[in-house]
Amino acid sequence: MDRRKTSMESYTENDDLKHIFVKPENIWKPELMVDNALVDLGLIKNDELMLRVKYTGNVEWEPPVLFVTHCKVDITYYPYDTQRCAVELLSWSYTIDEVILDHLFEEVSLEDFKEHGEWHMLYTEIDDKNLTEHLPDGTLRVYPQINFRVILERRAGFYNLNVMMPITVTSLMVVLVFIVPLHSGEKISYILTEFLALLVLLTIVVPPTSITVSILGIYLGVVLILAALGILVTVLIMYLFHKEGAPKKDSLIMTMTICLARMLCWNTSCVKSAGEETPTMRFSMGSYNFEDAGYINGNLENFSNDTKDGTKVVNKIKSERDENEITWKFVATVFDRFCFYLFLISTILMNLSFVFALSEGGKSPKH
Repeated sequence: MDRRKTSMESYTENDDLKHIFVKPENIWKPELMVDNALVDLGLIKNDELMLRVKYTGNVEWEPPVLFVTHCKVDITYYPYDTQRCAVELLSWSYTIDEVILDHLFEEVSLEDFKEHGEWHMLYTEIDDKNLTEHLPDGTLRVYPQINFRVILERRAGFYNLNVMMPITVTSLMVVLVFIVPLHSGEKISYILTEFLALLVLLTIVVPPTSITVSILGIYLGVVLILAALGILVTVLIMYLFHKEGAPKKDSLIMTMTICLARMLCWNTSCVKSAGEETPTMRFSMGSYNFEDAGYINGNLENFSNDTKDGTKVVNKIKSERDENEITWKFVATVFDRFCFYLFLISTILMNLSFVFALSEGGKSPKH
């Protein structure tokens, strides 16, 4: 105590007193509050913290307070989103004619900032903004306000592993239903399992808010619709596969089957009917294997009567064999393979477009 007293006396005598400490109740302070606070909304105060008064007349007051504020979150590009949140400090009692709020720096001090596991701080900014109140008599009151704003970017590493990868893999697995054998009896149960998995992902990975619509939610909705369409197509294909007989020769289904088979580079004369144990026809230009195919209707004596080189007989046998092989089972097989390529291309393009839209759209913060 003696040393402190001696030191203070020395400052006073030599006119070197730089600052003093004053209790809060002995000095005037502006009534400040956090406008967007969620917890303990009221004036900023601390009756136990001393104020530092400099010899120039400046008063420093740094009350340690924990603010819980609300922030409007835009999840459009979740999980590659960037958010802008602020602490809105204002004087509710004094107007701009009575109190002026100003900031010493252009950015928020990050001396005590600690890294967060989910969010990465890009930058900070401070802007002045006045709050206008309309009184019943028609007059206006303008109050000073300062916004301390932080721009945060979500760390996407965790979400790439736990959100994007399961969704992408599950969407691609929907396509595999069309390469499950038709006679296995597991196609319907497989596509139903994939549909339910996507439905569960839709309910747990998208943040629960309706202010903005997430592109990820739209993507999951489209994949879910694609899976539902896959269920419908699979049921129709299984119905055709278990249907007896063959389609009419000049029917639309026959024309579509032949066109799709040609598109898939299938030669109907070389494809054994799905599920049948009949031997496969083998054709080459100008030759025919009678032993394997067994000449339709079993009459080989007409071979030498029709033509010497056997071309007419080969064409006749090929035509009859083609008509006999296009059964409903064959139709189901062709449509099943065509749907595989169609769904595969659609799913890959959809995944690439949605991932690109999410990653590119969430890079720049919205002002």
